[in-house]
Amino acid sequence: MPIKDVDNNGMTDDAIKQLAIDIVDGKVFTSSHIPNYEDISMVFMPLAFLDEKQKKDLLTKDPAFIYEYMSESCKMSVNGMPTFMSFRFLNSKDLKKLNEFSKEYQELKDKFMEKKPKVRRANAKHR
Repeated sequence: MPIKDVDNNGMTDDAIKQLAIDIVDGKVFTSSHIPNYEDISMVFMPLAFLDEKQKKDLLTKDPAFIYEYMSESCKMSVNGMPTFMSFRFLNSKDLKKLNEFSKEYQELKDKFMEKKPKVRRANAKHR
């Protein structure tokens, strides 16, 4: 089963911050992007092929948030959503951190975009 970056101890804060940046910048597709949660196994296809033991093992790792990088997507899509033959996940503790880091990064981006550069007029003389 192609599950990536699974560590029962969770991710480092630096790794979670990078994931937050990548999500805000549109490089990652997540379970939160799926309008109908019942479609999750059509997007993250390995979930559809888990046997009962694999499902039980996965659930013991507290998979609160499933995601994958868009660069890993297949050529086909389902209902306008990408499909993946692999996935990664965060536990609920790391998901809380991700939400905080994502909000902070989005606010920084928004603040940066609010500042409009001063544009010189084309006919202004340079000294």
